[in-house]
Amino acid sequence: MARNILDLATLTDRSTISVDGKAYELLNPGELSILDNHRVAKWGARSQELYGSLEQLGEEEVAELASLLDRLCRVIWKAPDEVHDRLTDTQRLAVATAFTGLQRGTLPVTAGAVEAPAKDAHEMSIGENS
Repeated sequence: MARNILDLATLTDRSTISVDGKAYELLNPGELSILDNHRVAKWGARSQELYGSLEQLGEEEVAELASLLDRLCRVIWKAPDEVHDRLTDTQRLAVATAFTGLQRGTLPVTAGAVEAPAKDAHEMSIGENS
């Protein structure tokens, strides 16, 4: 008797993140190319490193963190550029945290644009690979 050792699905049911009442699809971790998966992990690890020492960062490192969060969001979230351009860094962090929840196989909690909960979630999640 044959046993199935791998079950793959090519149809994807995506979660969404809404901005100003309009929903945009968040990619599932399995949809990323190998290169994008590597980039997301690398950028996530670096953003976690920078975020961990935020109070001691100079302007250049703060700008690097903002850039990393922006790049992460543009890879993992199917929103138009004009939506991405309007987001704050805290909102970008919330998008990345929701994606990480999908990576872990847990449903992401509703993420707002408040800094304390986002910081806690960020310290626990961004940069981890499942």
